[in-house]
Amino acid sequence: MNDRTQPHMAAPDTAAQTGESYFVNGKIFTGESEKHFVSGFGVCEGRFSRVLEDSEINSIPSDAEVVDLQGRTVVPGMLDIHTHPAFMASLTDSLEIFPPRVTSLDKMLDVLRSHPSLGAGSEAWVMAHGFDESKFSDGRKPSAQDLDRVAANQPVVARRCDGHTMVVNSFALELAEITAATPDPEGGRIERDDNGAPTGVLVETSAMNLVEKQRPSNGDRSAEQLAGLDEHFLSHGLVGVNDLYASFIDDPLPTFRRAGEQGFSPQAVIYPGWDALVDSAEAGIVPDLSDDDRAGRIKIGGVKLFMDGAFSDRNAWNEDPYPGTCSHGGRVATDDDMRSAVAWARRNGVQVAFHAMGDRALNQVLTLFGEDEPWMGDVPSIRLDHASLFTPEMIDNLLRARMSFGVISHTIFFFAEYEAYANNLSDTQFDNAYPIRSFYERVPHTALASDSPATAWADADNVFTSIRAAVERRSHDGSDIGQNQAISVAQAMLLYTARAAEVTCLEGLGRIRPGFEASFVVLDRDLFTLPIEQLDAVQVSQTWLAGTKRYEA
Repeated sequence: MNDRTQPHMAAPDTAAQTGESYFVNGKIFTGESEKHFVSGFGVCEGRFSRVLEDSEINSIPSDAEVVDLQGRTVVPGMLDIHTHPAFMASLTDSLEIFPPRVTSLDKMLDVLRSHPSLGAGSEAWVMAHGFDESKFSDGRKPSAQDLDRVAANQPVVARRCDGHTMVVNSFALELAEITAATPDPEGGRIERDDNGAPTGVLVETSAMNLVEKQRPSNGDRSAEQLAGLDEHFLSHGLVGVNDLYASFIDDPLPTFRRAGEQGFSPQAVIYPGWDALVDSAEAGIVPDLSDDDRAGRIKIGGVKLFMDGAFSDRNAWNEDPYPGTCSHGGRVATDDDMRSAVAWARRNGVQVAFHAMGDRALNQVLTLFGEDEPWMGDVPSIRLDHASLFTPEMIDNLLRARMSFGVISHTIFFFAEYEAYANNLSDTQFDNAYPIRSFYERVPHTALASDSPATAWADADNVFTSIRAAVERRSHDGSDIGQNQAISVAQAMLLYTARAAEVTCLEGLGRIRPGFEASFVVLDRDLFTLPIEQLDAVQVSQTWLAGTKRYEA
């Protein structure tokens, strides 16, 4: 920092609302490329006004307010473009049972017994979310009988980490009138014992909804619960999110907007579930969106359709069968479902996001729509979310397609759920799982995301955990998860900033560039020079959103 600017040093909570402020003496990753770093920038009226190379610091006006970053590292505000704020809000009354905190059935039951609603009567629900039975010593899912040990006279519900399975106790089965005679709902499964009796395990949304619809609605609490997530996102440096199934709450768009009025500050693009839109449609006709629905800081940007389940539960839809079985996993959506969702999205000028983990699910999307004309301009019309099993040939097919596809994938899954993937994939499939380097180098529209809280790890949307996993390509126990697909720290950061912004409709985010929203993050250490094993220890010191400091550690 040069002496000329010293008299004007300041550390305001709000930058440049009436004039121009400058942030200098930092290591600032702009998001323009892997190697573009500068030492300063200007902010005016909530937007970046200038980006300053070292030689330009002396051009700062003498009367300008200047903030000395004191050598700290700054990155653009980060984006999680596949996460679940609505799901998080719906879990406000649930206890967390994620690994690595919970790695046994007994520990899970102990956590459930600590729920404040235990013993509060038959209408009080005891709920938890996040178990991963692959971390349990016997590797089996809990059963209704296990949860009966927590309570026999009120509902007890435990969701699996992936969000595709729940286990309920006998009381909840009776409440939902699920018996041996209850048929499997379309797209879902009620697991049964050798005698045909329900075990308490419900697989996929349609089966879980048999119990969920018995639970009292959150009503007006949903907006308040969403607003209560504001500090969580800002403390993680997240200034923009995509909610990839906002239908976890009723009336998601107005509820999110009420949450915005109550303090929820990140930009949010929400994707209702196609199944929920169809179920709520009158006469089976899903209504069109208005211009207002698609505008503003909180808006509808697309619709989500499930193609399959999860690898960790052997429900992803694969070309090859799972090792030791004849099962290829499960398909959830029909071709008619897919065509209907795409036609509606095309008519309304929004994206379709397909949850597709297995290669057969992904190939079905590529085959069905690859030769169709895109409709979304600069952002991809169709998103392939998760894209867990993707061969080089599939990338070739994607690149040859007329349709514009975006790929949103993860490293947190492979990191957290290594045991399940090692058991559920062949060697060839394992080698093609989560090819992040290939996505980065070959797919124009691609990003990393967390899928939190549908991820088998506590604090799964800590960006720096995902970045370490992307750079190191080792699991939580140190196992190799495809080091030939490792990327650099800068590349991983781009997949959470600039390149993520190009996959979705988050406006003016992802770069420190003149004209873009002045949303940026100050880190507590230099992410770009740390040893790999320390990357997940990085923390956010400050988060600035549109020129205002909204979080300080």
